[in-house]
Amino acid sequence: MKKQIITHAKRSLQGLALSTALTGLGLYSHIASAQDGNAGIANQAPKREHLVSIFARGEGKVPADSVIVSLTLRSEGKQLATAVNGSLTKKETLRKTLREAKIADKDIVFDNFSSDTETGKFTGKVRKFIVRSPIRVTIRDEKQFARISLAVDADEFLDYEGRSARV
Repeated sequence: MKKQIITHAKRSLQGLALSTALTGLGLYSHIASAQDGNAGIANQAPKREHLVSIFARGEGKVPADSVIVSLTLRSEGKQLATAVNGSLTKKETLRKTLREAKIADKDIVFDNFSSDTETGKFTGKVRKFIVRSPIRVTIRDEKQFARISLAVDADEFLDYEGRSARV
């Protein structure tokens, strides 16, 4: 009995919403009079053509197919060549670690590196060169993300920058 009342109330609300929408278009009066048995009145009313548009918007959650993890690899040295060579060595070490995590080479992207200097506050002399290499890694399961997390924790020169989901 309770279910029937809820179903009836739901249908009544849907009918009310439809009648409100149709009244705004000038259609409901024709439909209501025809349903009441006054078909003659409905047929006598002037026929008007109306365009009815129905628009709906919805949202849904879809699990991500993959996640892009952004990392930055830093290398430092007293000379620029030392810092660049250190960066290349660290990139190869990281690539091997990611391969062990079953991440394909096509999913590991090393972007262009940038170099910077650190100078003394008072002297202005270059104390060291810093090379930064952004890395984007596409992963498809949590085990791969866990492996990347371990690599970040183990290397003080590897920084986690963030992640973005791809559907």
